[in-house]
Amino acid sequence: MNPYDDNEDQEIEELAEKFRLAVDSGDPLFFDSMDLQDIIAYYLENNDLEFCKKALTYAMETYPQEPYFRLLHSKYLAIQMKFSEAEHELDFVEEHFEPMPELYIERVLLAHACHKEINGLELLQKSLELDEAIPETHLLITIEYVNRHKIADAVAHATRAIQLDAAIAEDLKILIMDFGNAFQKENNQTIEFFTAMSEEMPLCSHMWCGLGLAHLNVSNFDQAIEAFQFQTSVDPDDPFAFVNLGESYFGKEDYAAAAENFKIANSKCDYFQFNIQIGRCYAMLKQYDDALQYFIKANDMDPFFLMKYTEIVKVFRDLGQLDDARTYLRMHIQDCPNETRAIEELLNLLNPETDAAEITLLLRKIELNTEDPYDFLSFSTYFCYNNDCPDLGLKICQEHLDDEEVCENIGYFLSALYFKKGLHPQGCEHLENALLICKENFVTDFIRIDYQLKDIPEVANLLDQYGCNGDHPYKEDYKDFPFNL
Repeated sequence: MNPYDDNEDQEIEELAEKFRLAVDSGDPLFFDSMDLQDIIAYYLENNDLEFCKKALTYAMETYPQEPYFRLLHSKYLAIQMKFSEAEHELDFVEEHFEPMPELYIERVLLAHACHKEINGLELLQKSLELDEAIPETHLLITIEYVNRHKIADAVAHATRAIQLDAAIAEDLKILIMDFGNAFQKENNQTIEFFTAMSEEMPLCSHMWCGLGLAHLNVSNFDQAIEAFQFQTSVDPDDPFAFVNLGESYFGKEDYAAAAENFKIANSKCDYFQFNIQIGRCYAMLKQYDDALQYFIKANDMDPFFLMKYTEIVKVFRDLGQLDDARTYLRMHIQDCPNETRAIEELLNLLNPETDAAEITLLLRKIELNTEDPYDFLSFSTYFCYNNDCPDLGLKICQEHLDDEEVCENIGYFLSALYFKKGLHPQGCEHLENALLICKENFVTDFIRIDYQLKDIPEVANLLDQYGCNGDHPYKEDYKDFPFNL
């Protein structure tokens, strides 16, 4: 049975569209408090921050005594990682309104989002005292008890949450994994919890899925397979049970069984296809013709579609046929000039010394295919820096010097490229200008281009001078930055 009310979802979507049309046309706004709560929640869920802000502004001005809009405003701020402002809103609600259970729920969710240590159990018990029948409270208490290794208490609250809202059963496995891993070194609590839940609710496929994922997360492949097989017996129509079986068999290097399960998932799923995973299995079996067949026919319905051209190149590389890989990509790009991922793979197979003209042409194609100039400059700078063609990168950056959309970023790109050329005075000049304009971007726009840039003495001095030293909270993210478009 579907726990969601499609008619209600449609009504909320229509309300949100009615609000949007009224704002765009300048018509007077007439929405009651409950409708506005649904409208704002809809915009938050769909990450429409522009209209979420407009709806919040209208709601808080029209219904200043309604504290729930303050809670929604806190969510809006947290989504943008404005955690201190989000917490300030929650403080305002606590100081100016009567106690409400949702406030304590939001405090716990915010703490999870910003990795702040709080006594979540104490807050959630306050929520429970005010209203025992909120399923989210029981769900979050479940997580707290799992993290404290109090499995019996966790099971009791999880069962109560599902009694209050059957949809919680699906949320449970996701949240336990997401919120639990940060606190569990061995992940044994998660396995114990879902073992107990599968005994408590043996006909609930989500519990077997949770148990399988818990085992898969720590590479207990045989136990994961057993759990997912139980899931398929309870719900044989769930394609993702077979996807997870495929991943488990792949993990234990039984690639033939993995491929068969991914094929079953293909036959059962209307929205996704899993041809990339099937191709990976055949590549591991060295059945390269079959692998290429599945990679080539993969389309954007495949969750791993972005890996398509990378996997094709890997097959050619394993066969020692990189010339054929270049030929295939060139022909494909000729037929599909908007396939940016294929262009990126071809770029990585070219030599800047002998293929400079083709590299320039391909980067221009990427520029035409990329709406955001920042995304293009990030990619082209990273590519030119790491493929030893900084002059081309500088030329591209200089074409965007007057572009207001990248004025906060371009100094970092120029600086990195000048350092690559060994021109340290010019590199320092552009780096200092960039730090003056927006020092917050030095991680994403400079350090991540090359982690070793921070070790250049002149760079280290500037970063120290502007308070951007190695103690930056994002220092663990400096490496392996994905510059794919």
